[in-house]
Amino acid sequence: WIPAGDDLLLQVTTILSLLVWSLALYMECAQISGYMKAGLGRRYFRSTRHCFDLMVMVMTGIISLSLFQDDATQGTAFCTLFGVLVFSKWNRFLVNLRQIKSVGIHILPITQTMW
Repeated sequence: WIPAGDDLLLQVTTILSLLVWSLALYMECAQISGYMKAGLGRRYFRSTRHCFDLMVMVMTGIISLSLFQDDATQGTAFCTLFGVLVFSKWNRFLVNLRQIKSVGIHILPITQTMW
């Protein structure tokens, strides 16, 4: 069974998204493993940055996996979770850009307004 048109494009995009997500999941698990082996497991799980990254990773997986279901994108829960995910990723992107001085000076008012 091969879907036609937009369905095929959505399936291919979803599979690529899951591949990238699985690589990111592997890297996060390797990071957790490194912290645990160094005896810093508590430090990892107490860090809000790491907890935020885990939350975003779980939401990304849920969104990507739900795209395989028919009409999943029409539900309120999907739309809400997708909105929170986009906002979270955008916020993380802006926080990372703040570290560049020439960009950060212009982004700081945006991030201050968001929070």
